[in-house]
Amino acid sequence: MKRILISDKISKEGVDLFRKYKDVRYDIKIGIESSVLKKIIKHYDALIVRSETKVTKDVIKAAKKLKVIGRAGSGVDNIDVDSATEHGIIVMNTPGGNTNAVAEHTMALILAISRNIIQAHNSLKQKKWERNKLLGVELKNKTIGIIGLGHIGVEVAKKANAFGMKVLGYDPYVTAEKAKELNIELTTLKNLCRKSDYITVHTPLTDKTKGMISDKEFKLMKKGVKIINAARGGIINESSLLKNLKNGKVSSAALDVFVEGKPFGSPLLNMTNVIVSPHLGASTKEAQVEVGKEVVEQVIAALNNEEIVNAVNLPSISREKFQILKPYIRTAEILGRIMQQLVYGKIRKTKISYYGNLFEDSISLIINIILKELISKSHAEINLVNAKKIAANDGITVVENKIHERKNYNNMIRVSVNNKEEIAISLFKKDKPTIVEYNNIPINSQITKKMLFFRTIDMPGVIGAIGTILGKNKVNIIDMHLGRINKRKEARTVLNIDEKIIENVIKQLLKHKYIKEVRYIKL
Repeated sequence: MKRILISDKISKEGVDLFRKYKDVRYDIKIGIESSVLKKIIKHYDALIVRSETKVTKDVIKAAKKLKVIGRAGSGVDNIDVDSATEHGIIVMNTPGGNTNAVAEHTMALILAISRNIIQAHNSLKQKKWERNKLLGVELKNKTIGIIGLGHIGVEVAKKANAFGMKVLGYDPYVTAEKAKELNIELTTLKNLCRKSDYITVHTPLTDKTKGMISDKEFKLMKKGVKIINAARGGIINESSLLKNLKNGKVSSAALDVFVEGKPFGSPLLNMTNVIVSPHLGASTKEAQVEVGKEVVEQVIAALNNEEIVNAVNLPSISREKFQILKPYIRTAEILGRIMQQLVYGKIRKTKISYYGNLFEDSISLIINIILKELISKSHAEINLVNAKKIAANDGITVVENKIHERKNYNNMIRVSVNNKEEIAISLFKKDKPTIVEYNNIPINSQITKKMLFFRTIDMPGVIGAIGTILGKNKVNIIDMHLGRINKRKEARTVLNIDEKIIENVIKQLLKHKYIKEVRYIKL
C-alpha cells in the first residue's frame, strides 16, 4: 500500500482521482506545522504540496520512504530540490495546468497599467470624473520584453502578438529557430532591457534568477518603461524597482508576487503608480481543477514506475514518448547491468554514445538509467534521480556522444567504461535487445538471463575447447555468437547458457592458451 500525504489544498477533482487506485491511501493534513511534518513524513511514499508547505532539508532528511514530491503549480521554490535530489526523491510540478490562467492574469495586469483601470475605478468611486488625467496608452505597436520562454512566457507571447505588440524574448535555453516559429525575436537581456516598453518576467526563482532585474538592468531601460511580475517575488529587486518608480524611470508596475509572501510592510503598496494582486496568477477555477488532477496523476505514475513528466530534477519525457521508448528504457537497464559485471576495478570514465533520432530529446534519461545500473553495486541508495550526482561524487567522468555515421540499425546505444570495455545494443525486434558490438567487434547476440563473454584469439580448436569444458561441467549452451575483425587476431564470443557458472569453471576455461578473458553475466 502506497501512502500519500497532501499538506496543501488541491481541487476536489484531483483528490477524487485517488478512488481509481486501490493500492493507494492518502491523508489530507492542510496547514500542517513543519515540526509535525518532520515527525510524520517518514511514513509516506509521496508528498503533494502547493506553495504553503515548506519542504526543507530537515523534512527531506526525515523522509525515509519518500520517493516523490508533487507540486500543484509551476514553482518549486518552497522545496529544497538539491536536498531531494541528493536523497533520490523526484520533485515534479504541473506547469501546464495553470499556464493559461497566469498568462491571462499577466495580460490583465498589462492592460490595467496601460489604461489606468484601478486608478479610474477608485477615482469614479470617489465621485470624480478625471478622463484627461487618466489618459492611457495602447498596446498595439509597443514592444514587450518577455524574460523566460517556458510554458507561461510563450503563452504571454502569443497573447501579446494578438494585441499587435512586437515581442522580444530572453531565454538561454530556447533556440532562435523555436523563437522564430512563435514570432518572438530572441535577444540578450541587455538588449531586451534597452528596447522594451513593457518587461514581464516568467522564470522560476533560483540562485541565478534572484535579483536578475536590479540597478544595472534598470539603468539600461527606456524612461517610462512598465514592469510586470506574475512569476516569483525576488526576481525583480524590490528596492531597485521602488527607486526607479520614484525617479520616473519606471512609469508603472503591476505585481502579483513579492519577496515577502504577504507584503503588508512593503513601501511598494503605497505607490500610486503600482497595482498589486495577492498572487492570483493561477487562481482560476479551471486552473485549480487542472493542476490538482495533474499532480495526482503524475505522482501515481511515478510511484508505479511509469512515465515521469514535469520532473524538475530528472529528465522528463511525454507520455507518448515514454510508450515509444519503453523497450529502450529496458535496454538501457540491461546494458548498464552487463557493463557493471564486465568491468573490474574502479570506474573512472563512462562514455555513452547513441545513434538515431529517437534519443535526441531523451538521452539524459537513458544516461541516468545506465549510470544507475552501472554503479548500483557500490551504492544501494542510487536511483534515477541521484545517479549523476553520485557518479560525480565518485569522480566518474560521464561523456555523452552523438554518433553521426550510418549504421545498419535505426537506433543504437553504446557504453564504454574506462576506454576499455564496450558494448553496443540495438533493438531489431520489439522488446528483443541485441548485442551488435563487443569491444568494437561486430557480433549479433540475443540477451538471456545467463551469458558468458569471452576474449579469445581466433585459432582452430578454441570453440571446441569451450564446448568441451562446459559440457564436462554440465553447462548447457543455448546459443553461441562469434565476432572477429582479422583472422588469427583477437575475437569476441558471447554464449547464452542455462546454468549458473561457478568460479572453478572459469578457471578451467582460462587455462586454455587462446582464451584470454571470461566474464559470467547474470541478469
